[in-house]
Amino acid sequence: MFKFLFSEPKKIRLVDGPNNYTGRLEVYIQGPNQWGTICDDFWDETAAKVVCRQLGLTGGKPIKEAFFGTGSGPIWFDNVKCFGNESYIWGCGNRGIGTHNCNHTEDVGVKCDGKFTLSLYINEMQILFFFFLFKSLQGYLKKKFWIIDAFSLLIILRLRD
Repeated sequence: MFKFLFSEPKKIRLVDGPNNYTGRLEVYIQGPNQWGTICDDFWDETAAKVVCRQLGLTGGKPIKEAFFGTGSGPIWFDNVKCFGNESYIWGCGNRGIGTHNCNHTEDVGVKCDGKFTLSLYINEMQILFFFFLFKSLQGYLKKKFWIIDAFSLLIILRLRD
């Protein structure tokens, strides 16, 4: 068990997974300037979602029992319990930096869904609906929004394809 004064977590990463959004979770602690792991006691979906959000990703599936291999540095956190509104995984309840009763066979991992992207899938019936809706409101919208003509042109071009 390690106790470090003036230690502060700074960043996280996922390692040894099949892609950039899946792997063993490691935390970098400033002070000892070392990467370490988190023990899987209490590890759940809420904590995994905090990790994914912290990394700018979506989703969050918890992975236990060193599925992505064992870490080699210190075990920084144990008994991590999140409410779900935390911005950082170290903001969740835990036993304190370096305080644990685990070994690396209990290292946690996370599977995120990937980067947040907004995809828009529209079928032709939806396009026709929006076209007629905007055409019926065009007089009002022209006064308020200049973009209506560009939108109408985009719909007409899409219907011609």
